[in-house]
Formats: sequence, C-alpha cells, structure tokens
Amino acid sequence: AQLVGEDPLVQWRLSWCPNENQLAVGCFNGSVVMWNIENGRNWISQAHTSAIRCIRFREDGQLFATAGHDGRIKVWKTGRPLVPVADEKLGLLWLLSIEWISDREIA
Repeated sequence: AQLVGEDPLVQWRLSWCPNENQLAVGCFNGSVVMWNIENGRNWISQAHTSAIRCIRFREDGQLFATAGHDGRIKVWKTGRPLVPVADEKLGLLWLLSIEWISDREIA
C-alpha cells in the first residue's frame, strides 16, 4: 500500500496505534496523516505550523502526542476529526522524543 497525500507531505516521524490498525505519520509540513492499514485509507489533518519532530501513541491507543518544530507539544484524541485535548508551548525546537509515563503524563 502507498501513503497518499499532497506532495509536501514528506514523512518525518511514525507511530503505530497499539489497539487499532492505524499508523500515525507526522509530516514535515506539520500535518498528521492517519493511515488505516486494513483498508489503505488515510486522512490528513494540520497539527502544527511546522515540521512534526516526534509522535507517540499512548499505550491504550486513545490518545497520541506530537511535538512540532514550532515549539509546541500537543495531545490528541485518536479518531476523526483530529481533536486536541492539550496544547503547550515549550519553546524546545529540537524535541526528538515523547514517552508516555502514565495515562496522563508525557516526558
């Protein structure tokens, strides 16, 4: 299967949803592509104003977090449409990793 999207969607970071057949792709233009690997369908949502530096699902797959080159870290409810549940300005442009340390905390 091929990930379908606009030309500027250079795949940057990937995260596998642990309880769904979905792959989240963080892109250079700040978009997130949610790709269903069973049926090959995907949808695109703008998540950040610049490149997504990292993306990680929570263990239960209900939420995922993104960190962008815009210095923001965001937590999203998994599903369509993409709905942010938290948005924090950190000012760290080079954040390269997100880890869930509990159901409510990321590091």
